[in-house]
Amino acid sequence: MTASKLAKYIDMDEQDIYERLTKKGAYQVEFGSAGKDLTQVLKQKIEKLELPGITFGRTNKRFYPNGIFASHLIGYVEKDEETGEMAGKFGIERYLNKELQETDGKLTYDSDSWGFLLPDKKEKVVAPDNGNDVMLTIDKKIQTFLEDSMSKVQEKYDPEQIIAIVSNPKTGEIVAMGQRPTFHPTTKVGLTDTWRNLAIEETFEPGSTMKTFTLAAAVEEGVFNPNESFVAGTYKAGSGKIGDHSGIERGKSMTFLEGVQRSSNVAFATLAMDKIERILSVSI
Repeated sequence: MTASKLAKYIDMDEQDIYERLTKKGAYQVEFGSAGKDLTQVLKQKIEKLELPGITFGRTNKRFYPNGIFASHLIGYVEKDEETGEMAGKFGIERYLNKELQETDGKLTYDSDSWGFLLPDKKEKVVAPDNGNDVMLTIDKKIQTFLEDSMSKVQEKYDPEQIIAIVSNPKTGEIVAMGQRPTFHPTTKVGLTDTWRNLAIEETFEPGSTMKTFTLAAAVEEGVFNPNESFVAGTYKAGSGKIGDHSGIERGKSMTFLEGVQRSSNVAFATLAMDKIERILSVSI
């Protein structure tokens, strides 16, 4: 009777429910994903059935009210199957998990065998720590505009991927970052389409307008030598390659000054990865 009625409310066959309920030697059983994340309305409907032995447990869950809002940047939190604790599994949530993670408080005291506090002994209380707050440079209004724009482009043109970054040109702060495909961090819908934050994990050519930032950084760090030479063609970056445009002959040797003048992708990739990054790594 319990299996028959419960099967009408959770995503599990009556026979599977029956087998779990009648498992030999089991003191307590659970219904896995079918029994998790129930709405309050569904919980109340099941309670009204007054099924013997059926109880509910309360767990914490991170809620993301803005839906697909910088999802790959922010990431998500869920219960870790090994530790049983809530932990970041993606994005900032995972990268800064230790800073965000709360710590439970505790109460200790000396007691007798019945658990009563001993005379002249005091309770020792360790207050809980709620963890730190992390403030991003993301601007909610600009991020919302970006998400809406990407959704419109996706609906109209159906591209394989969209990568979008908006930064403050005066400070370099990232005020919006998004991509398509994306996912909903609460429901996880769409997560299987791509596990990567394409803006920081994908090799792509950002365009000549961004090369001015690379050049300015190279000049500021003192690593731009206009008379130094490099070989045009391709530059290996991670698992991919950055190539020069068709107007530059592959294998041609030219100075970095000429590379700037002709907007060579390889010239700027070399400046960024072999010059700027190297000196910054040494400085750090």
